[in-house]
Amino acid sequence: MNFQKLFQILLSKHIKMGYLRDPRIKEILGNLPLERLLTEEQLKRFILADSPVLFYYKDKNNLRTVSAPHMISMMTSMMELDSSDNVMILGSKGGIIEATISQAVEKITIVEEHDEVASITEEAFIKLGIKNLWVQRQNPLFGLPKNGPYSKILITGSIPFIPYSLIDQLSINGILVAPLMMNHPNFQNIFQIIKQPNKLEIVNFGGVVFGPLFFTELPEIDQKKDITIQKILKDEQRLPILEKKEFFEDYKILPKIECHNLIFKESNEIYQNIDLSKMVKKEFYKDCELQISLFNPDSSPIQISFEFFSPSTGEKQIINGILLNPQIPFLLKFNLKIPLKEGNFKVHFVCISLKRYRLAHTRAVFHVLKNEKLDEFEVSIEFDI
Repeated sequence: MNFQKLFQILLSKHIKMGYLRDPRIKEILGNLPLERLLTEEQLKRFILADSPVLFYYKDKNNLRTVSAPHMISMMTSMMELDSSDNVMILGSKGGIIEATISQAVEKITIVEEHDEVASITEEAFIKLGIKNLWVQRQNPLFGLPKNGPYSKILITGSIPFIPYSLIDQLSINGILVAPLMMNHPNFQNIFQIIKQPNKLEIVNFGGVVFGPLFFTELPEIDQKKDITIQKILKDEQRLPILEKKEFFEDYKILPKIECHNLIFKESNEIYQNIDLSKMVKKEFYKDCELQISLFNPDSSPIQISFEFFSPSTGEKQIINGILLNPQIPFLLKFNLKIPLKEGNFKVHFVCISLKRYRLAHTRAVFHVLKNEKLDEFEVSIEFDI
């Protein structure tokens, strides 16, 4: 059985399914000599079942697994790896994801407190043909500040909270990926945390099952600074309180909204020049038709998604997978299913490079007002980048 060919087919499926966004990772991971590291039975489980496999077992409470291929694809995509990155991995996963990342970035630090696991991981690097890659033996929850700042940090085991000292070791615009315990140690969500100049942006990528991160000492929690699941959930539920208003009484059929010149550029920014839009009586549609003029100034295709959200009603509409070819203006038209009424509506734009995971994103607020004198409606747009 040609496991390497089967593994490359699996990784191609991951790209189609959206787990894997970086072709470099597909190339590196797909060419690792896994047969040097895993037995035939392990390869069958790892590749054919796309499942984790044990690489260390002492008892049911003291074991370690190599992450399933789809989880390796997902974690590396969430990290948005760049060739110039300085990466820190906290907790060993048996060598495969560590070896893959080490060949995709400039510098890597691996921290593991369990001596046996660290030794097995270093032996795995040798079997995989990776030279000069070692494991630092110490508590991963303290990180390793002397090798920082890090542009990317990956925590490979579930933890009850993220010490802010790890955020301090992250550079501005750096990304930390971690599975956080929810109400129960076996119920976790994996988060991408982006360190911006004046705030943290936290993105929840949903439920996962990880073994706990190994450490002998849990730092004392700082309720004000450390990142806990309670704080994240509180922030997710915090919505602006808007005055509830009735639907436009004058018009039973909703008007058209026009947005112009929303430009995405590969620099972690979004440039926009959106005119004040007017909704006049002669432009009636059965549904509210939203038109957005999009332009990709880069040399490679990108795709965008966005969510239109009404904070007052909680209704949302999501548009995914809009492909923007380079240097070609694109007019997006779709029917807005959320009932339009006077007030504020939030829009969350996400721009995804076909080379990477998230290229840029921003949030906007549509302000919908009625001009009584002109007998027309106006829409203005305010951005929070």
